[in-house]
Amino acid sequence: MNALLHELRCRDEYVLTSTGNTFALRELWEDLPQEREALKTLWGEMFPDDLAGVLVAGFGASSGYAILNMPLSQAEYERWDAASHAIDGMQITEPEAG
Repeated sequence: MNALLHELRCRDEYVLTSTGNTFALRELWEDLPQEREALKTLWGEMFPDDLAGVLVAGFGASSGYAILNMPLSQAEYERWDAASHAIDGMQITEPEAG
């Protein structure tokens, strides 16, 4: 289980650092079928029966950096997906120099 958790952390950290975001919404890793059981073990009774994806959040300073991978139900996933699209539409870009 420790090797799997390490793999998940590395992948999720890559997702966050490669995009420069502190939050990411993702589906389950297709090549890691054991991810579902690992999340179920970690989250216990808070694990959704209709797991649809994972909300990944990174927080803390570099020496105390932590990653949270929260399993989401279908409804929660759809809500976070809609929010992420709204946030993408609100991003401010620098005006072009004229």
